[in-house]
Amino acid sequence: MIVVGPYSAAWAEDFRQLAEPIRSTLGDRALRIDHIGSTSVPGLAAKDIVDIQVTVTRLADAQGLVAQGFRESPFLQDHRPPGATGSENDWRKRVFNPPAGERRANIHVREEGRPNQRYALLFRDYLRAHPLAAEAYAELKRRLADSFSDPGRYADVKDPACDLIAFYDAHDEFTHRCSGSLITANVFLTAGHCTDATTGATHARLWFQQDAGVGFDPVSGTPAPSGYPVSSDVTSSHLYNYGFSDFAGFPNTKDVGLVILDKPITQTNQAQLVTSYGALASPGSLDRFAVRRGQQETTFTASGYGLTLSNPVKTISFRKRLMATEQLVNLQSNLTSGFNIQLSANPGNGKGGTCGGDSGGPLLYDATNTIVAVNSFGLNEWCRGVDFMYRIDQAAVQNWIRATIGNAEWGHVQIVNL
Repeated sequence: MIVVGPYSAAWAEDFRQLAEPIRSTLGDRALRIDHIGSTSVPGLAAKDIVDIQVTVTRLADAQGLVAQGFRESPFLQDHRPPGATGSENDWRKRVFNPPAGERRANIHVREEGRPNQRYALLFRDYLRAHPLAAEAYAELKRRLADSFSDPGRYADVKDPACDLIAFYDAHDEFTHRCSGSLITANVFLTAGHCTDATTGATHARLWFQQDAGVGFDPVSGTPAPSGYPVSSDVTSSHLYNYGFSDFAGFPNTKDVGLVILDKPITQTNQAQLVTSYGALASPGSLDRFAVRRGQQETTFTASGYGLTLSNPVKTISFRKRLMATEQLVNLQSNLTSGFNIQLSANPGNGKGGTCGGDSGGPLLYDATNTIVAVNSFGLNEWCRGVDFMYRIDQAAVQNWIRATIGNAEWGHVQIVNL
């Protein structure tokens, strides 16, 4: 649930207290530490999360934060504005969160003089100097937050950790669609039942637009403006299955798949749509939640391009990226047993997200880009009740990924401790 609340004068003091350990850790390597974002603008409504910018000469200068317990996020790059020129390095950054148990904050580390470093300060100063613009911005955030007011409701999001993939047989006939995540410029993570050879699939095409499938007419066959499902310059003829075989061995279904791109995403026309890659939760990350019972305060985010609505009366498919907030139900039942995670699947309100076509889509920890599982199966054909995701935080799974893609490519995969 996203809550945009009224301005709090305490945010300024919260920033000062948060900045102290950063300054003591980095010393002169932190050229300046600024309060940025909405909480830095007096009178502006905002989420109760303080944003801090640490300016450094080189991003590596912030490494000392890791040793002091600051948790690094997988976000590596700011959104590149349309029409922006210059190097991709101009938009790179590092993001940290304070040590576990401390006040929530996002610590953005950017290099001095880069456009993304200057933009954060200019945007803050503009809103401070223009109250009407600040109020208009606040109203926009309130309206966006309304889309998330119910934790079970889906919202349209620009989520770089979830992408659309379509599979084809040897005759280039469409077989099925799934969702998934880029974890490096070359490696796409999805479900094993998506890449399973028994589907007849021999190759795939991928799209990274928020509305990738919108506009496709299944009756006439007219493709979407993105080219879905007919054309894309992001392709693969290398499909791998961890061992999924029609749910044999349940609950250890080995429902993980990999798709290796024919060329890196950075060399395609869709490169500008990918601003970061999904990270993998370190082995055993979910185990600490297993001792708790019932639905948890900790939330997870499920994302995919699947059916928007499925019931006995009608089926609706927007074929656009949607997101659902879910809560943990069980990690230790006969249906999970350390291999799956059971969650509350019922998003409701006429939108889907953990349904047909969402298979392989990521289950993200809270609101991060850290993947803990991939969408695997449900118990209700109308996509209601609970759903199950196959856990990625298993050492055996990550060993298989490493063996499949090779040590050099594995070196680009981000592993994050929850």
